[in-house]
This record gives sequence, structure tokens and C-alpha cells, in this order.
Amino acid sequence: MPKNKILYIGNNTEDTDVQCRRNAKVLGVPYRGMLDSEVILEGAYHLSLADASIDKLQKIIECFDIVEFLQQEKTNDNLWVSTKILKNQTTLVDKTKKAIDNKMIFIGCSHTAGVGHSEDTVYTTVLSKMLGYEKQVFGYSGKGNYLFEEVMSEYSLKNSKIIVQFTDIYRVRFFDNDKNTVIDKQGKDYSIKDLELYTDEYLSYEFLKLVDRVVARLRDANAEFLFFMLSSDHKFYNTLNLKLSEYKEYCWTPDVFVDLAKDNLHFGIESHRMIASKLQDRWKKLYAQNQ
Repeated sequence: MPKNKILYIGNNTEDTDVQCRRNAKVLGVPYRGMLDSEVILEGAYHLSLADASIDKLQKIIECFDIVEFLQQEKTNDNLWVSTKILKNQTTLVDKTKKAIDNKMIFIGCSHTAGVGHSEDTVYTTVLSKMLGYEKQVFGYSGKGNYLFEEVMSEYSLKNSKIIVQFTDIYRVRFFDNDKNTVIDKQGKDYSIKDLELYTDEYLSYEFLKLVDRVVARLRDANAEFLFFMLSSDHKFYNTLNLKLSEYKEYCWTPDVFVDLAKDNLHFGIESHRMIASKLQDRWKKLYAQNQ
């Protein structure tokens, strides 16, 4: 059956009419102009949200064989945004997640990035070799758990293998209105105002809720995963470890800080080997049957 009832949706400028007229000529169908009647004949029509309400236009769309949204420059902010929303809803646009290759994924801060190490001595390399997987590392020096969750949300993690290294609860991430950008801030850089908000109690609560979200998402994705925490000691450090230990996927890593890396700041070669060993033991305990 020929599809000859065509609707072009654009803005409220002459350009919409011009494009409709041109396209009608190319397709060899009658040019009908702006739709102003309930009777829809064969041909090309145009409309904008300046001519009809959103609800009415959605109903009109159902009466056409073909609906196309015109490529046009932004004119009126509200009209442009509403038209884009209508387009997304009409064409069933879907924001897809990035794919991850069939590798073991590591995400964390500078410890995961391998600061102060050669490639071969970082726990990510040691563990992936122990378990026989290729690795893909997302290491963010100086960044915190909120960024790690944000990065993970960009990817499809279905059936993935992933190790999450959580870091200090004092590393926060927020949108700064004055600078109009996202800010990552460490505890040592807190202002007096920050200290009033980011108390140990508040940050501990937020951290545990973040872990809840990450674990729920990874379980729903049928991922094989572990998570652990490398953090400086603080008021609720042991309490947080106790809460995390209630998850079977949590790998407790006490007493692994036994040496320093080349930068004399981060965990050293033996420390990373111990981390990898603990993670290997936990992985085998949970996933040996899948190997």
C-alpha cells in the first residue's frame, strides 16, 4: 500500500513550508501546506508546535503514513526543546549503553590506575593473569566513588566480569553553580562550608547507599564481580567494613599496606600482590564453578 500521507514537523518559520514544498516535489506528491483541517488527503503537509498543542499533534501524527522531523537551526528555545522531545518520543529514540569487550573490568582511583608502578606490578595485571583474563582498566587518580558509579552507568555490564575498588568517602563530586561545571573535591580541599555539610555521618550514609546501588545493578546484570575498599582510616572505617562485609561480593583487604610504590606515596609491589591474592581467593570462592 503506498504511503502518500506525509507530515513534516518543524518550527514556526518559513523554512518549514519551504522544505515541505521541496520534498513534495521530489516525492511527486501534492503539496498541501500547513495542516488546518481534519480531512487529510494524499500529499505533504507541515505543522509545528506553534500551530498545535503537544496532545493534538501526537494524535495528528497517528493519521499519517510518514512523519518526518525537519533538520533546522535552533530558533525558539522552548519550542525547539519540545519539538526534540516529541521527535524522541515519536521515533522511539533510545539511549544505548557503551559496550565492553569480553575482558575483566577494573575501576577505581590511583591504586587501580597503577600510580607509582610499572604495568606488570599493578594488582589489575597480577589478578587478571592469575585468573586468565584480558583486562580493561578505568583508573581515575584523585577521583572518588561517585565518579566510578557515574562511569559504570555509561556501560552495559550484562554478564561482565568486574572489580570495583572503592576509595575514600571524603572524595565528593558535585555540580558547581558558580563555575558551571562538575567538581571533584578531596577532603583536604574542603571549605568551612563543605565541612558543615560533608560530615563523617553524612558521607558514610551516602557511601553505603552508593554501594547498594552498584551491587544491585551488577547483580541485575548477572555480572561476576567483587568490590573492595582502599581508604585512609577514619571515624567510621571499621563500621563501613562491617556493613560491606554483609555482601558476599565484598573482599576485605586488611593489612595489605606493607610497602610503598616508586612515588613513596601509594601501595607498593608487595601490597598489590597481596591485594591480587585476596581478590583471587574471593573470586574462586564465588565463581570457581563458572570457570
